[in-house]
Amino acid sequence: MGGRCSDRRTRGLTALAAGLLALPLLAAAAPAQRLTFIEGFEPGPGAWPGPAPPQPRPAPTSCAGGPAISGLAAGDLGPAPPGPFAELTCLEIVNDRDEARDGETAYAAIPLPRRLAMTGVDELVLVGPGDRRLAAQFDVLARWGGAVDDPTLPIRWLQVAVEPRLGPRQTVHYALRRHAPPPPPAADPFAAAITPQDGGYAVDTGVATFLLEPTNPALFARIAIDPDGDGPGRLTVYRHAPQAGPSLTFRHRDRSLTLDVAGGEVAVDPGGFAIVERGPVKVVVSLDGHFTDGGGASLCTRDGLRYERFGYTLVATFYRGRRDVGLEYHLRNECSDGFGGSWTDDAVTIERAAWSFPLLLAPAEHFVAGAGAVAAAATSTASRVEQRRGGGDPWRRRARLLRDGIAAEHAEAFAEPLIAVAGERAAAALQLAWMRFREPQALVAEGAVLRLEVVGEDLVLGEGKGLWNAARLAFVPRPADDGELLARLERERRRGALALERGLLVRAPRGWIDGAGLYPSLGTAAPSAFKSAYLEVLDALHRQTTGDGGQWQRAKTYGSQLWPDVQFDLWQIDHPDPFANDVVYNYWSPSGVELFEYLRSGEPRWAWDFALPQAWLQLYTAYLNVGDQRHSNRNGLAVTSGGSGEGHWHRRSGGSDDYTYDVGHELAYLLRPSPALRRRFAQAGRTVVERYALPKAQETARERFVDQVDVTRQVIQHFEMLMNCADFVPGATGRDCQTRLHQLLAELTADNLAAGVFCQGDVPSPARCAQPQQFMQAAMHHRFFHRYLLAYGHLPAVDDVALRRALSRGPWLYYQEGMAKGDDGRSIDVLGDWAAQLDCRLTAGGTAVAGCSWVANGDGPALLWPNKPHVVALLLVAHQLDPSLALCDVAKAALDDPDLAATWQDFLGNDSGWWKGAAQMLQGAVFAAGGYDACRDP
Repeated sequence: MGGRCSDRRTRGLTALAAGLLALPLLAAAAPAQRLTFIEGFEPGPGAWPGPAPPQPRPAPTSCAGGPAISGLAAGDLGPAPPGPFAELTCLEIVNDRDEARDGETAYAAIPLPRRLAMTGVDELVLVGPGDRRLAAQFDVLARWGGAVDDPTLPIRWLQVAVEPRLGPRQTVHYALRRHAPPPPPAADPFAAAITPQDGGYAVDTGVATFLLEPTNPALFARIAIDPDGDGPGRLTVYRHAPQAGPSLTFRHRDRSLTLDVAGGEVAVDPGGFAIVERGPVKVVVSLDGHFTDGGGASLCTRDGLRYERFGYTLVATFYRGRRDVGLEYHLRNECSDGFGGSWTDDAVTIERAAWSFPLLLAPAEHFVAGAGAVAAAATSTASRVEQRRGGGDPWRRRARLLRDGIAAEHAEAFAEPLIAVAGERAAAALQLAWMRFREPQALVAEGAVLRLEVVGEDLVLGEGKGLWNAARLAFVPRPADDGELLARLERERRRGALALERGLLVRAPRGWIDGAGLYPSLGTAAPSAFKSAYLEVLDALHRQTTGDGGQWQRAKTYGSQLWPDVQFDLWQIDHPDPFANDVVYNYWSPSGVELFEYLRSGEPRWAWDFALPQAWLQLYTAYLNVGDQRHSNRNGLAVTSGGSGEGHWHRRSGGSDDYTYDVGHELAYLLRPSPALRRRFAQAGRTVVERYALPKAQETARERFVDQVDVTRQVIQHFEMLMNCADFVPGATGRDCQTRLHQLLAELTADNLAAGVFCQGDVPSPARCAQPQQFMQAAMHHRFFHRYLLAYGHLPAVDDVALRRALSRGPWLYYQEGMAKGDDGRSIDVLGDWAAQLDCRLTAGGTAVAGCSWVANGDGPALLWPNKPHVVALLLVAHQLDPSLALCDVAKAALDDPDLAATWQDFLGNDSGWWKGAAQMLQGAVFAAGGYDACRDP
């Protein structure tokens, strides 16, 4: 790494260790449920090892439990279907808030074991309490061993969507059943569906109809709702008008230019409309387009390039039985030469960027929520809730609510703002996620027009950057009583805020995730001293980052190109304003740490408080984003090490491009699948395919730091993105990513892993192995190769034996050669020196290790102490791959020693929250905690 702290030869750790041991475990999310199929463990009765005769139908008292769904409109489709089935697992949905959750769709992906051999979803049924069939949707996100769109391959990741009913702080469990033969579909008049109509498409949700025009840059042609909820009858509340859709005002030289649909300056890209999901619980479509100035002001013309710079993407999600639509709106400055040198000279000033909805609602009364609940805006014809650019001395955030241009409220921020327009029979409400952190943004009502301003004031949009935004447009039937209308709008405000910023997630139990065989073991709910210490440190870093008085407030991490990224140095957290804030590309992937903890524990905060928006910031904004342009060898990847100044965060001039800290990004996609995010995987994957194109036969022509195939931080980061493309992207791009991934891994396996350890160099020496730094192996390299092995190791062309050998014997060799031992010569001395890096002598043509010596790096010859726990985790993961190593007892004994977890204290201090060193040291800690539970010596 290089950290600011040095190893300490002596330390008084007794009091600290005792404090860590005294900390209570976090409460388990739910009691473990009986599973009828777990790959990798002893299969119980009802295991389904592949195509098999139907299982006997068990009693209806299955694992389903919690609040029941009542009524067809809510998603109760009647009794569970008859016939034989296997109950695969029970899915969990957690509401960790103090208010009920209804009218909200829960969704996320769960893994399926390869041995299930399930290629389609027609066999699946979701069953709730009382043995009731639920309205549910199943979509394939990845398949074992090949392309996601190859229907002959077993499903690896399955998205499940359902609308639960949850009271405050409640958890529900639904049973996932596999029927044979597949049951007939249930009749559902409220099912969401999309069908061709009038040259476009109609989305019907049972209570609303949305007419979509694939060639219309504003997408929506007409919206009509059922005002009484009985299904028949529609009230038209929106019809396309010239002022609808996207608009952009930017500064060109000394003048302002506005591009909008009315002026014919916005167009859908060829093939830019796509249907992504077709129901029955949610329909998802995406629309890609560009803004075009007839005078050429919108062109990117640097270095002989000539293309439109302002791209946009809209993702619209429609829900069964609902009148609201979820919106992702992404705006991009796609201009960049895409190579080294200055990364700031193609920035542009955006004065306003918006999406407008002209509504057929008269008399167009306005309702607003700023600091408090929803209130009527009296006679206002222009209402605005805005998170302005901060300012002042000292610098502060600034929010205000205006009615007809007059400020009615002031605050630093509004937590859950909303703006609405109401007519005689219906109202429409608009919300924008995390507006309080992502200035300058605004929600506007002008007459009967609602407008989403993703840029509400002048903003420098950096070179090759996108702005991601999540919003919600909801339609509400108007009751006769105005008080009841206010109550309904207030319910929509709370419902929408939770759906946008803490959406309900579907999760499989730990045992099922382990059984799917995609990650090292996440363990059990059993307590351990190390697990308590890990959770205590993780919780502290999380709170110090996201909480009141935490890192975001101290560092002024506010702005749509800045929040919620983290800091480089724990002693340099405090900044006077956002422009002095030099954030560092998710350094060592703290988002990945929290996402894997969500996978382990199921606590929603680990996904929503920080990790998901942090992953989105990296993928859409921090990494170079030139859309589908292909002139750069960094599109979809980090370009340098950091940067500061408005719009120039993540765009420092100079520096290497090995800062794509992307561990866990696949979980960001799997927890909240989005075609826009998948497109970023495709763009990054295409970059890597083209960048690393020289075959092994031409390896001497490769250039260092550009396309050499090696076990380095830069290369493995790039290959991680390539694997995301290979796993999730359909079509030719996904297949190209798969082909290149297998080619590159075959070369790495044959060259760099031949000795059973990781050796560096594009052309490694047959006599000497210079291993990567040990902390880097623990924090990144092992994770990548392990992920590849478990996902693709079953393929005949993959040398799984060599991969397993390196992933298991490598840590064993480090234990032998690099770890200080106790007096018995076997136990690990957790307070002794461990090797920072090993240099090994090779024999047998480079296929065997004869011995190793310690190598000094920038931190000296000894491993920095805070890295010790996740190095121990490698021993447990190695044992899972090869139990004959018998490393459990020594690894668990080291984890039982409170001095081991206490080594983390070198990278903690100043109430800093997440920073480079803290994220690095916790990378594998979740697998140390899980591996401790699962490990047993033979």
